[in-house]
Amino acid sequence: MDAVATLSPSRALPGGSFEATISGKGLNTFTKLSFSQPGLQVQTRGEVTATQIPVTITVAANVPPGTYPLTIERPGGPARSSLVVTTKEAMQAEAAGTADSMQPPPSQSYSVTRGAKLPLDASSTRTPSGTQIVSYQWQVLNKPLSSRDATFAVNTSLLPPGNYTIQLVVVNDRGQTATQQYPLTVDRGIQPAEIIRAIANAYESLQPTDFLRYFDEQKFRNYSGFAAAIEDSFRNQLDTVRVFQRPVNCSVVEEQDQAVCQADFQLQFTKKSQPSELLDAQGNPIPSGISPPPGALLGKRVLTGSERTT
Repeated sequence: MDAVATLSPSRALPGGSFEATISGKGLNTFTKLSFSQPGLQVQTRGEVTATQIPVTITVAANVPPGTYPLTIERPGGPARSSLVVTTKEAMQAEAAGTADSMQPPPSQSYSVTRGAKLPLDASSTRTPSGTQIVSYQWQVLNKPLSSRDATFAVNTSLLPPGNYTIQLVVVNDRGQTATQQYPLTVDRGIQPAEIIRAIANAYESLQPTDFLRYFDEQKFRNYSGFAAAIEDSFRNQLDTVRVFQRPVNCSVVEEQDQAVCQADFQLQFTKKSQPSELLDAQGNPIPSGISPPPGALLGKRVLTGSERTT
């Protein structure tokens, strides 16, 4: 995944050059700096350190207003920053406080469980009459998650639990920019191994609703038939259940937002349809014609079985 770097200053006018500094981590191993936009050039100047690269950036006169990515190639993977090309009129109007402002979607806080996809949409951004938006730049600050589309689906499975800031920068064809930030809290949520344990507990307590809550109705093959079988088994067939669970083996693929867990259950159970039998102290049936030993009781023989859940 791409790392994030910061360019300062990060705004420029067409038809000139300026000195800037790229800041980040592990920058002294870079092999190449480049813009994908024709008319933008970047060259190093001065001493490069692990955290800073001094550069000179040249913006051709025909580069239109917009946000343009800057790529820092490194052996361990690229880092990315961005440059905003604006107009003299926009900068003067903003400095004088007379510019009609752009209005991105208002800030709001989000709190999600890790693994959820958080959809964000900046297409409702308002821009002054006679202008149009030419670029969007979404970024989870200090994390390699970004989008250059009006929409941004944040895959929180790639974010450890914690607090984050999502930043939106919008640029119109007059070179005006608007920035908005959206606080994000990612909660830990229930983990795959914990789901397996919850399924085992629901099995033992014969609670079909709790057992089925972790199965996806849309993705589970023949879910309706499976759910009906569980309901019938738990409510009409099984009398008692004890579940002995072996350690859960989980493989989590975060980039694909998937986790595959396998658990083996050893079961001891009785059925409602079972007849009562005379059992010895160890629960074994006493054959007909044999005198009951001390401690014999009338009850249901405990059956055994095993299941594998993936």
